Amino acid sequence: MNLTLLRHGRSRADDEGVHEGRYDSPLTDVGRAQAQALAAYWATQPPNFDRAYCSTLLRAHETAHIVTDALGLPLTPTDLLREWDNGPLAGMGREEALEKYPIPAFRHDLDPLTRDGGESQAAIRARALQALELIRIPIESGSFRFNPSGCE
Repeated sequence: MNLTLLRHGRSRADDEGVHEGRYDSPLTDVGRAQAQALAAYWATQPPNFDRAYCSTLLRAHETAHIVTDALGLPLTPTDLLREWDNGPLAGMGREEALEKYPIPAFRHDLDPLTRDGGESQAAIRARALQALELIRIPIESGSFRFNPSGCE
């Protein structure tokens, strides 16, 4: 089994310089062009997978939709692949975020607690394992496409 990871194309939040997380930002024209370019490349150099999964966030779903439509592949959106729930940081400018929520001097990646809501690193890991299990179950053999929201 092969696993291919793809991040969404450039989004409006990238241009705005804000934290994305669950902020549901659409692709820009550049982001759509990036997805179309990948689809065109894979049309000539088939990636050898037969299914695709993506986040339900607009930027990830739109990217995956452009690619899978061009390749004639089924696409399964799932909330399990949504980006980190970063609580109040979603949609907040980076400078404002650093001012309101300075990066702590020490933090442990498996800390189950979060500040002001959102999703802990431990919760993200648990959700990622659920997503991999969801994807693994229908696969008997072959390759598949995995399109999380947070990898470019």
